[in-house]
Amino acid sequence: MREAFVLGVDIGTTNIKVLALDAHGEVVARAASGCEVRAGADGQVTQDPGEWMAALDTCFAAIGCQCSLDAVKALGVSAQGETLICCDAQNHPLAPAMSWMDTRAVAEASELLAERNDWHTRTGKPVAAYSSLAKIRWIQKHQPVLFDRVVRFCQVADYMVAAFTGEWLLDANNASFTSCFNLCQRNWDSELIARYGLSGRLPEVRESGTVAGRLRPGLARRWGLSRESRVVLGGHDQGCAAIGAGLPDKSILLSTGTAWVLYASMPEPRLAPGCRAITYCHARPNSWAALAAFSGGGALDAFASRFLAGNNPAPAYAAIESRPDLAGDLLVLPYFFGANAPSNDPKARGAILNMGPAHGPEHVFYAILESIAFETRRNLTTFCEMQVDCSQIIMTGGATRSGVWPQIVADVCGVPVRLSSEQDAAALGAAVLAGESEGLWERGVVPGLSRQPAIQPVVGNRKRLEMKYQQYLNAVAMDQARRAHNNG
Repeated sequence: MREAFVLGVDIGTTNIKVLALDAHGEVVARAASGCEVRAGADGQVTQDPGEWMAALDTCFAAIGCQCSLDAVKALGVSAQGETLICCDAQNHPLAPAMSWMDTRAVAEASELLAERNDWHTRTGKPVAAYSSLAKIRWIQKHQPVLFDRVVRFCQVADYMVAAFTGEWLLDANNASFTSCFNLCQRNWDSELIARYGLSGRLPEVRESGTVAGRLRPGLARRWGLSRESRVVLGGHDQGCAAIGAGLPDKSILLSTGTAWVLYASMPEPRLAPGCRAITYCHARPNSWAALAAFSGGGALDAFASRFLAGNNPAPAYAAIESRPDLAGDLLVLPYFFGANAPSNDPKARGAILNMGPAHGPEHVFYAILESIAFETRRNLTTFCEMQVDCSQIIMTGGATRSGVWPQIVADVCGVPVRLSSEQDAAALGAAVLAGESEGLWERGVVPGLSRQPAIQPVVGNRKRLEMKYQQYLNAVAMDQARRAHNNG
């Protein structure tokens, strides 16, 4: 086995992943460890930051059994976005981390939106309940003693970098995902920072790929790494995933998991019409990104947990692999958790249409796969309106393990779909940035990346699905009109 040289560390929502690359860019070791997410009353969703470090202990122990950790030159950090950690001056958490899934700050988000009309043009996104700024206002209103004690308002990325190095730095990719960042200046917005009492309480911003410092000696000993190992700023997990997937021009990254996320890089900031997508800084200097997220695997899991035996979707996947007759006229609106991009309608709910006595769980399961592909196409349309070239989709994540789902996406969207060769694309992207900082390979090169042949749209399927897509759009519009009438 080749010697490992760089690591990618991905601090995800429910999983911590560590991936090791040698000097040739080959993956020589990998490990993962889970973290708990705790749901409470009034939309509260929290995590214990201490569990992230405990999970890393488990991961580094596993990596150390696969390769020589004392040869590691650098590690890059990828992280979930918009999870807020309130810390003291020593970077110790003063309360549980408020997850990006936390929606307690709905009222505060509405207040902030009402206070000014330039959120979208200034920061690239409207304020929402998940936004750090809305959560900070919630703390100020409901926990004023905590608000006054906070010295550092952290995201996961800068919290971990500070824990690793003692330096309080945040990459522009993650920083710009908050609602406190000036999109064009690529730094904190001074007016917003002063207005909302955040002066001196946010980290310095640096571009992804910047060396933050050396790993603390105590951690180096604890994990078996060299004291010379450096820590490199990575980015938001989606930005790192785009790097790890080697996202080429004229391509869209489609990350498939609990959430499905479309991501594309742009040479300048372009805003989505009607706030239907987020614009923020890419994990590359002088580059921006468009992002649209919606419930994909989460919608499928919600159905499986209620209607499939043992909560197990495997038999349903097996059925759709062998039964093309399942692709019928059944329509599903997959809004079991409300509608995310492009509708941004939290009051939307799921629906099954055209169901008859001959339909079973497998038919509904197949229709959900199609509906999530329809939502992908709706968001792809937004990207095209932003003048993003959508000639190809690079697909990564859990849905790539299905032989059917990528083909459905290709047929619905009418573009080739390439499957990423690396499932842990965010960790890989962080490792690539670490390798670039060490001069192991050229910037923008993803060594060892292999590309599978593109899945082409099937003409026959395309015709059927085009008609069904128009029916789906009509169903979405009718549902919106019905709820508007009932509420009127």
